[in-house]
Amino acid sequence: MLKGFRNQLYFNVGLAATAAVVLGLVNYLVTIDINNKITAIQTVRQEISFRLRATETFASLRKDADRARLQKALISSTLPLPDKLIDFPKDLAALAQQNGVQVAVSFGKEEASTEMSPGGIDFVLTVQGALTNWLKFLKALEKSRYLVRFDSFNVVNSPEGLQSVINGKVFSQ
Repeated sequence: MLKGFRNQLYFNVGLAATAAVVLGLVNYLVTIDINNKITAIQTVRQEISFRLRATETFASLRKDADRARLQKALISSTLPLPDKLIDFPKDLAALAQQNGVQVAVSFGKEEASTEMSPGGIDFVLTVQGALTNWLKFLKALEKSRYLVRFDSFNVVNSPEGLQSVINGKVFSQ
C-alpha cells in the first residue's frame, strides 16, 4: 500500500508540477502578448496624437493663409501697379498747384517687387514755395494715394521762399 501511495503521490506531484509549468508558460506567453499589445496601442496613440497636432497645425496654417490672402489683397489695393507710377509726376504737379508751390520730379532706379517687399522707383523732387504752402504740400502728399519714403531733405531759404530737394522712393506692387 505504501508503494501505491508513493506512486499516487509522485503522480499528483508530477501533475501539479506539470500544471505549474504549463500555467507558468501560459502566463509568460500571455504577458508577452499583452506587452506587445500595449506597445502597439502606445504606437497607435502616438500616431493619433501626431496626426491630431498635424491637423491642428494645418488648420492654423489655413486660417493664416486666408488672413494673408486678405492682407495681400488690401496691400495690393493700397499700392499702385508699377505702370501707374507714370501718373506720379502729374499728380504731384496737381498737388503743387493746389498748395501754391512749384515742383519738378525726376525718376531714378526702379526696383521690382518680391514676395517679401514691394517694388518702387527712386525719385528726386524739387519743391519751391512759401513755408506754409510747402508744409501743406507735404501733408497733401502724405495723404495722397501714393506710399512714399523720403530718404533725404535739402532745404534752403531764399527770397522766393523755400527751395528743397527731396530724395525718396515711391512704392508699387
